[in-house]
Amino acid sequence: MFFDPASPITTYAESNNGSEDVGTESLAASWTSTWTNRLSTNLRAQFSRDVQQSYANSDAPKIKIYDRVDGIGRSNMLPRETREHKLHVADTVSYNNRRMNWKFGGDFMQTWIYNYYPAMYGGEFYFDNVKVNPWFFTPQKNGDPLTPLRAYAHGVPRYYAQDFGDAVSHPDLRNYSAFAQNTFRVTRSLTVNAGVRYDLQTFEVPGLVNNPMYAPSGKVPTDTNNFSPRVGFTYAFHERHPIVLRGGFGRFYSLIPSMYAAQVETDNGVAKSQLFLDVMNPAPARVFPKYPNALVNCPAGALVCTPLASVASFMTATVSAFAADFQTPFTKQASATVEYGLGKNLTASAS
Repeated sequence: MFFDPASPITTYAESNNGSEDVGTESLAASWTSTWTNRLSTNLRAQFSRDVQQSYANSDAPKIKIYDRVDGIGRSNMLPRETREHKLHVADTVSYNNRRMNWKFGGDFMQTWIYNYYPAMYGGEFYFDNVKVNPWFFTPQKNGDPLTPLRAYAHGVPRYYAQDFGDAVSHPDLRNYSAFAQNTFRVTRSLTVNAGVRYDLQTFEVPGLVNNPMYAPSGKVPTDTNNFSPRVGFTYAFHERHPIVLRGGFGRFYSLIPSMYAAQVETDNGVAKSQLFLDVMNPAPARVFPKYPNALVNCPAGALVCTPLASVASFMTATVSAFAADFQTPFTKQASATVEYGLGKNLTASAS
Protein backbone atom coordinates (compact mmCIF):
# COMPACT_ATOMS: atom_id res chain seq x y z
CA MET A 1 0.00 0.00 0.00
CA PHE A 2 2.73 2.48 1.00
CA PHE A 3 5.65 0.78 -0.76
CA ASP A 4 7.66 2.85 -3.22
CA PRO A 5 9.30 0.62 -5.89
CA ALA A 6 11.76 3.41 -6.65
CA SER A 7 13.08 3.25 -3.06
CA PRO A 8 13.06 -0.44 -2.07
CA ILE A 9 15.02 0.16 1.17
CA THR A 10 12.67 1.01 4.03
CA THR A 11 12.85 1.28 7.81
CA TYR A 12 9.21 0.23 8.21
CA ALA A 13 8.24 -3.40 8.82
CA GLU A 14 5.51 -5.16 6.83
CA SER A 15 3.34 -5.15 9.95
CA ASN A 16 3.41 -1.33 9.87
CA ASN A 17 1.77 -1.34 6.45
CA GLY A 18 -1.73 -2.20 5.25
CA SER A 19 -4.08 -2.65 2.34
CA GLU A 20 -6.74 -0.43 0.84
CA ASP A 21 -10.04 -0.96 -0.97
CA VAL A 22 -11.35 1.86 -3.15
CA GLY A 23 -14.70 1.97 -4.93
CA THR A 24 -15.94 4.84 -7.09
CA GLU A 25 -19.30 5.03 -8.82
CA SER A 26 -21.08 7.86 -10.60
CA LEU A 27 -24.32 8.50 -12.47
CA ALA A 28 -24.60 11.50 -14.78
CA ALA A 29 -27.35 12.98 -16.95
CA SER A 30 -27.64 16.06 -19.17
CA TRP A 31 -30.48 17.83 -20.95
CA THR A 32 -29.88 20.34 -23.74
CA SER A 33 -32.80 22.47 -24.90
CA THR A 34 -32.99 24.89 -27.84
CA TRP A 35 -35.73 27.42 -27.21
CA THR A 36 -35.15 29.74 -30.18
CA ASN A 37 -32.52 30.21 -32.87
CA ARG A 38 -30.54 32.25 -30.35
CA LEU A 39 -31.44 30.85 -26.94
CA SER A 40 -30.45 27.42 -25.54
CA THR A 41 -29.87 25.80 -22.16
CA ASN A 42 -27.78 22.90 -20.90
CA LEU A 43 -28.72 21.21 -17.61
CA ARG A 44 -26.32 18.69 -16.07
CA ALA A 45 -26.59 16.53 -12.96
CA GLN A 46 -24.29 13.96 -11.42
CA PHE A 47 -24.40 11.80 -8.32
CA SER A 48 -21.17 10.09 -7.26
CA ARG A 49 -20.08 7.76 -4.50
CA ASP A 50 -16.48 7.30 -3.36
CA VAL A 51 -15.62 4.74 -0.67
CA GLN A 52 -12.09 4.21 0.65
CA GLN A 53 -11.30 1.72 3.39
CA SER A 54 -7.83 0.89 4.67
CA TYR A 55 -6.88 -2.10 6.82
CA ALA A 56 -3.89 -2.46 9.12
CA ASN A 57 -1.59 -5.49 8.84
CA SER A 58 -1.26 -5.69 12.62
CA ASP A 59 -3.24 -4.76 15.73
CA ALA A 60 -0.17 -4.72 18.01
CA PRO A 61 1.13 -1.40 19.42
CA LYS A 62 3.60 0.41 17.21
CA ILE A 63 7.31 0.14 18.04
CA LYS A 64 9.92 2.70 17.03
CA ILE A 65 13.67 2.37 17.65
CA TYR A 66 15.49 5.67 17.41
CA ASP A 67 17.82 5.91 14.41
CA ARG A 68 17.17 2.26 13.48
CA VAL A 69 13.53 1.32 12.83
CA ASP A 70 10.64 3.71 12.21
CA GLY A 71 7.76 1.31 12.51
CA ILE A 72 6.90 -2.21 13.71
CA GLY A 73 3.28 -3.04 14.50
CA ARG A 74 0.07 -1.15 13.73
CA SER A 75 0.52 2.01 11.68
CA ASN A 76 -0.56 5.31 13.25
CA MET A 77 -2.62 6.04 10.11
CA LEU A 78 -4.50 2.74 9.94
CA PRO A 79 -7.19 1.62 9.80
CA ARG A 80 -9.05 4.42 8.02
CA GLU A 81 -12.36 4.82 6.22
CA THR A 82 -13.90 7.61 4.16
CA ARG A 83 -17.33 7.54 2.55
CA GLU A 84 -18.19 10.48 0.31
CA HIS A 85 -21.52 11.01 -1.50
CA LYS A 86 -21.78 14.00 -3.80
CA LEU A 87 -24.64 15.61 -5.73
CA HIS A 88 -23.69 18.14 -8.41
CA VAL A 89 -26.22 20.15 -10.47
CA ALA A 90 -25.24 22.80 -13.04
CA ASP A 91 -27.13 24.80 -15.65
CA THR A 92 -25.90 27.08 -18.45
CA VAL A 93 -27.98 29.48 -20.54
CA SER A 94 -26.56 30.67 -23.89
CA TYR A 95 -27.79 33.58 -25.99
CA ASN A 96 -26.27 34.35 -29.39
CA ASN A 97 -26.64 37.13 -31.93
CA ARG A 98 -24.42 38.15 -34.79
CA ARG A 99 -21.65 39.75 -32.78
CA MET A 100 -22.20 38.61 -29.19
CA ASN A 101 -22.44 35.33 -27.31
CA TRP A 102 -23.80 35.60 -23.76
CA LYS A 103 -23.53 32.79 -21.23
CA PHE A 104 -25.05 32.65 -17.76
CA GLY A 105 -24.88 29.73 -15.39
CA GLY A 106 -24.81 28.36 -11.90
CA ASP A 107 -23.64 25.30 -9.95
CA PHE A 108 -24.77 23.62 -6.75
CA MET A 109 -22.86 20.82 -5.05
CA GLN A 110 -23.78 19.00 -1.83
CA THR A 111 -21.24 16.64 -0.30
CA TRP A 112 -21.92 14.20 2.53
CA ILE A 113 -18.80 12.77 4.20
CA TYR A 114 -18.20 10.08 6.81
CA ASN A 115 -14.58 10.12 7.98
CA TYR A 116 -13.10 7.51 10.33
CA TYR A 117 -9.53 8.21 11.40
CA PRO A 118 -8.33 6.68 14.71
CA ALA A 119 -4.81 8.13 14.66
CA MET A 120 -2.48 6.38 17.14
CA TYR A 121 -5.34 4.63 18.94
CA GLY A 122 -3.19 1.49 19.05
CA GLY A 123 -0.44 3.10 21.15
CA GLU A 124 3.29 3.47 20.44
CA PHE A 125 6.42 2.41 22.32
CA TYR A 126 9.49 4.48 21.48
CA PHE A 127 12.94 3.07 22.28
CA ASP A 128 15.60 5.70 22.93
CA ASN A 129 18.59 6.16 25.24
CA VAL A 130 17.56 4.99 28.72
CA LYS A 131 19.20 4.17 32.07
CA VAL A 132 18.44 0.91 33.87
CA ASN A 133 19.26 -1.14 36.91
CA PRO A 134 22.20 -3.32 35.74
CA TRP A 135 20.81 -6.43 37.42
CA PHE A 136 17.09 -6.30 36.67
CA PHE A 137 17.05 -3.95 33.64
CA THR A 138 14.31 -1.82 35.13
CA PRO A 139 14.38 1.94 34.50
CA GLN A 140 16.55 3.77 37.02
CA LYS A 141 17.52 7.45 37.03
CA ASN A 142 21.17 6.84 37.93
CA GLY A 143 21.51 3.41 36.34
CA ASP A 144 23.62 2.12 33.47
CA PRO A 145 22.91 3.65 30.06
CA LEU A 146 21.44 1.60 27.21
CA THR A 147 21.44 2.54 23.56
CA PRO A 148 18.07 2.42 21.74
CA LEU A 149 18.88 -0.95 20.14
CA ARG A 150 20.01 -2.51 23.45
CA ALA A 151 16.95 -1.07 25.16
CA TYR A 152 14.79 -2.82 22.56
CA ALA A 153 16.66 -6.09 23.12
CA HIS A 154 15.91 -5.89 26.85
CA GLY A 155 12.31 -4.66 26.36
CA VAL A 156 12.80 -1.27 28.07
CA PRO A 157 11.05 1.49 26.06
CA ARG A 158 11.80 5.12 26.92
CA TYR A 159 8.54 6.74 25.82
CA TYR A 160 4.91 5.75 25.34
CA ALA A 161 2.25 7.66 23.38
CA GLN A 162 -1.44 7.03 22.66
CA ASP A 163 -4.38 9.10 21.42
CA PHE A 164 -7.91 8.96 22.77
CA GLY A 165 -11.33 10.30 21.87
CA ASP A 166 -13.86 10.13 19.04
CA ALA A 167 -12.49 8.85 15.72
CA VAL A 168 -15.46 9.85 13.52
CA SER A 169 -16.15 13.22 11.89
CA HIS A 170 -18.70 14.48 9.35
CA PRO A 171 -17.25 17.47 7.44
CA ASP A 172 -20.24 17.90 5.09
CA LEU A 173 -20.13 20.89 2.76
CA ARG A 174 -22.09 22.84 0.16
CA ASN A 175 -20.76 24.81 -2.80
CA TYR A 176 -22.61 27.47 -4.77
CA SER A 177 -21.38 29.34 -7.82
CA ALA A 178 -22.71 31.58 -10.58
CA PHE A 179 -21.12 33.19 -13.62
CA ALA A 180 -21.79 35.55 -16.51
CA GLN A 181 -19.67 35.75 -19.65
CA ASN A 182 -19.80 37.68 -22.90
CA THR A 183 -17.84 36.99 -26.08
CA PHE A 184 -17.91 40.04 -28.34
CA ARG A 185 -16.63 40.18 -31.90
CA VAL A 186 -15.30 43.74 -32.10
CA THR A 187 -14.00 43.55 -35.66
CA ARG A 188 -13.35 40.86 -38.24
CA SER A 189 -9.94 40.32 -36.64
CA LEU A 190 -10.55 41.02 -32.93
CA THR A 191 -12.70 39.06 -30.49
CA VAL A 192 -12.89 39.92 -26.79
CA ASN A 193 -14.42 37.88 -23.99
CA ALA A 194 -15.02 39.00 -20.42
CA GLY A 195 -16.83 37.54 -17.45
CA VAL A 196 -17.14 37.22 -13.72
CA ARG A 197 -17.72 34.22 -11.45
CA TYR A 198 -18.92 34.05 -7.86
CA ASP A 199 -18.09 31.16 -5.51
CA LEU A 200 -19.43 30.37 -2.04
CA GLN A 201 -18.45 27.40 0.10
CA THR A 202 -20.25 26.53 3.33
CA PHE A 203 -19.61 23.73 5.81
CA GLU A 204 -22.36 21.80 7.57
CA VAL A 205 -20.43 20.08 10.35
CA PRO A 206 -22.79 18.68 13.01
CA GLY A 207 -20.10 17.96 15.60
CA LEU A 208 -18.60 21.43 16.01
CA VAL A 209 -17.99 22.29 19.67
CA ASN A 210 -16.58 25.58 20.90
CA ASN A 211 -13.97 25.26 23.63
CA PRO A 212 -14.58 28.07 26.16
CA MET A 213 -10.83 28.22 26.82
CA TYR A 214 -10.10 29.14 23.17
CA ALA A 215 -12.67 31.30 21.40
CA PRO A 216 -11.73 30.52 17.74
CA SER A 217 -12.25 26.77 18.24
CA GLY A 218 -15.26 24.93 16.83
CA LYS A 219 -15.85 27.38 13.98
CA VAL A 220 -15.46 27.12 10.21
CA PRO A 221 -15.28 30.18 7.94
CA THR A 222 -17.78 31.40 5.36
CA ASP A 223 -16.01 33.72 2.92
CA THR A 224 -18.72 35.62 1.01
CA ASN A 225 -16.73 37.96 -1.27
CA ASN A 226 -15.17 35.52 -3.74
CA PHE A 227 -15.68 37.27 -7.09
CA SER A 228 -13.42 36.20 -9.94
CA PRO A 229 -13.00 38.44 -13.00
CA ARG A 230 -11.76 36.93 -16.26
CA VAL A 231 -10.88 38.58 -19.58
CA GLY A 232 -9.35 37.37 -22.83
CA PHE A 233 -8.87 38.26 -26.48
CA THR A 234 -8.08 36.79 -29.89
CA TYR A 235 -6.60 38.83 -32.75
CA ALA A 236 -6.06 37.36 -36.20
CA PHE A 237 -3.89 38.96 -38.88
CA HIS A 238 -5.67 38.02 -42.08
CA GLU A 239 -4.49 37.94 -45.61
CA ARG A 240 -0.75 38.74 -45.72
CA HIS A 241 0.29 37.51 -42.24
CA PRO A 242 -1.11 34.11 -41.07
CA ILE A 243 -0.64 35.07 -37.41
CA VAL A 244 -3.08 34.73 -34.48
CA LEU A 245 -2.53 36.29 -31.06
CA ARG A 246 -4.37 35.07 -27.97
CA GLY A 247 -4.21 36.25 -24.37
CA GLY A 248 -6.13 36.11 -21.12
CA PHE A 249 -6.16 36.82 -17.42
CA GLY A 250 -8.30 35.47 -14.58
CA ARG A 251 -8.58 34.86 -10.89
CA PHE A 252 -9.53 31.40 -9.62
CA TYR A 253 -10.65 30.47 -6.09
CA SER A 254 -9.86 27.04 -4.72
CA LEU A 255 -12.03 24.93 -2.43
CA ILE A 256 -11.11 24.48 1.23
CA PRO A 257 -10.38 20.74 1.71
CA SER A 258 -12.93 19.04 3.94
CA MET A 259 -10.11 17.53 6.03
CA TYR A 260 -9.56 20.96 7.59
CA ALA A 261 -13.16 21.10 8.79
CA ALA A 262 -12.81 17.54 10.11
CA GLN A 263 -9.75 18.56 12.10
CA VAL A 264 -11.55 21.56 13.59
CA GLU A 265 -14.40 19.22 14.57
CA THR A 266 -12.20 16.68 16.36
CA ASP A 267 -9.27 18.84 17.55
CA ASN A 268 -11.26 21.17 19.80
CA GLY A 269 -9.52 20.25 23.06
CA VAL A 270 -12.58 18.25 24.12
CA ALA A 271 -13.26 15.46 21.61
CA LYS A 272 -9.68 14.16 21.50
CA SER A 273 -6.70 13.99 23.85
CA GLN A 274 -3.13 12.72 23.76
CA LEU A 275 -0.95 10.87 26.23
CA PHE A 276 2.86 11.01 26.32
CA LEU A 277 4.86 9.29 29.05
CA ASP A 278 8.61 9.30 29.79
CA VAL A 279 9.68 6.30 31.87
CA MET A 280 12.67 8.24 33.26
CA ASN A 281 10.36 10.62 35.15
CA PRO A 282 9.06 9.13 38.42
CA ALA A 283 5.41 10.17 38.13
CA PRO A 284 4.84 8.94 34.54
CA ALA A 285 6.84 5.79 35.34
CA ARG A 286 4.18 4.73 37.86
CA VAL A 287 1.49 4.52 35.12
CA PHE A 288 3.80 3.44 32.28
CA PRO A 289 2.26 0.38 30.54
CA LYS A 290 3.97 -2.99 30.68
CA TYR A 291 5.74 -3.57 27.34
CA PRO A 292 4.55 -4.82 24.85
CA ASN A 293 0.92 -4.27 25.95
CA ALA A 294 -0.86 -1.01 25.17
CA LEU A 295 -2.12 1.05 28.09
CA VAL A 296 -5.67 0.84 26.71
CA ASN A 297 -6.64 -1.79 24.16
CA CYS A 298 -8.49 0.08 21.40
CA PRO A 299 -8.75 -2.48 18.59
CA ALA A 300 -8.99 -1.63 14.91
CA GLY A 301 -12.52 -0.47 14.17
CA ALA A 302 -13.17 1.11 17.57
CA LEU A 303 -15.12 4.36 17.17
CA VAL A 304 -14.13 5.72 20.58
CA CYS A 305 -11.01 5.16 22.69
CA THR A 306 -11.28 6.15 26.37
CA PRO A 307 -8.23 6.73 28.62
CA LEU A 308 -7.85 5.28 32.10
CA ALA A 309 -8.62 7.53 35.05
CA SER A 310 -5.10 6.94 36.38
CA VAL A 311 -3.51 8.93 33.53
CA ALA A 312 -5.89 11.91 33.62
CA SER A 313 -3.21 14.26 34.97
CA PHE A 314 -0.86 13.41 32.07
CA MET A 315 -3.36 14.04 29.26
CA THR A 316 -2.92 16.93 26.83
CA ALA A 317 -5.10 18.22 24.01
CA THR A 318 -4.56 19.84 20.64
CA VAL A 319 -6.77 22.65 19.36
CA SER A 320 -7.05 23.35 15.63
CA ALA A 321 -8.88 26.48 14.48
CA PHE A 322 -9.27 28.78 11.53
CA ALA A 323 -8.00 32.34 11.85
CA ALA A 324 -10.74 34.90 12.48
CA ASP A 325 -9.76 36.75 9.28
CA PHE A 326 -9.40 33.61 7.15
CA GLN A 327 -9.83 34.16 3.40
CA THR A 328 -10.32 31.50 0.72
CA PRO A 329 -7.05 31.18 -1.25
CA PHE A 330 -6.97 32.08 -4.93
CA THR A 331 -4.54 32.12 -7.83
CA LYS A 332 -4.07 34.68 -10.58
CA GLN A 333 -3.32 33.20 -13.98
CA ALA A 334 -2.36 34.93 -17.21
CA SER A 335 -1.45 33.52 -20.61
CA ALA A 336 -0.29 34.77 -24.03
CA THR A 337 0.03 32.73 -27.23
CA VAL A 338 1.14 33.46 -30.77
CA GLU A 339 0.36 31.10 -33.65
CA TYR A 340 1.89 31.23 -37.09
CA GLY A 341 0.67 29.37 -40.13
CA LEU A 342 3.59 27.59 -41.80
CA GLY A 343 1.46 26.07 -44.51
CA LYS A 344 -1.98 24.87 -45.40
CA ASN A 345 -2.07 22.16 -42.73
CA LEU A 346 0.75 23.16 -40.34
CA THR A 347 0.80 25.70 -37.50
CA ALA A 348 3.55 26.59 -35.03
CA SER A 349 2.78 28.27 -31.70
CA ALA A 350 4.59 29.70 -28.68
CA SER A 351 2.95 30.42 -25.33
